[in-house]
Amino acid sequence: MAEVAATATLAEFAEREVTSLYLERAAEFRNYAIALVHDEELALDALQEAFMRYYEALCDGARIHAPRAWLYRVLHNYLSDRLKEYRVRHETSIEHIPVRFCRREDVEDTCLRHEMLGLVRKTLTAREYACFRLRSDGMDYAEIAAALRVRSGTVGAMMSRSVRKMRIALGLAEGGASWAGS
Repeated sequence: MAEVAATATLAEFAEREVTSLYLERAAEFRNYAIALVHDEELALDALQEAFMRYYEALCDGARIHAPRAWLYRVLHNYLSDRLKEYRVRHETSIEHIPVRFCRREDVEDTCLRHEMLGLVRKTLTAREYACFRLRSDGMDYAEIAAALRVRSGTVGAMMSRSVRKMRIALGLAEGGASWAGS
């Protein structure tokens, strides 16, 4: 029982710290991220990921004495990794993409599924992708929140953002084509 109370206290402390720092410095971090990658969506993804990692670290009991510097380092490393992934993805030719064939399955359907999964992975942040996968596996928001150690409202926000990003990537944003019309 005492362990549950301590965990709740850590989570409450973490939420206060993250919220306070976010309100004070989010614009500063956002501008830094945009300056690094010249892509607002990626910058916002990085900002979200950095603050989520900060929250998790505090929930785990980490003592971060210089949170501003810590967040800058996380932002920088996250964006560097994302840019490396982008470069590697775009160096791969289509001949190197493995395609598994199944007797019952149409080759085009298999390729389309692989392409869609690749698009989802490249469009979403790691946390959004994890949230999306857990939801597609049938978990409800409360279960996802517990698994990712976030609030269910955060799960809802991540799902909403994920769907919006996928619609944009697929050209289905407001005024675009629709699935039914394709």
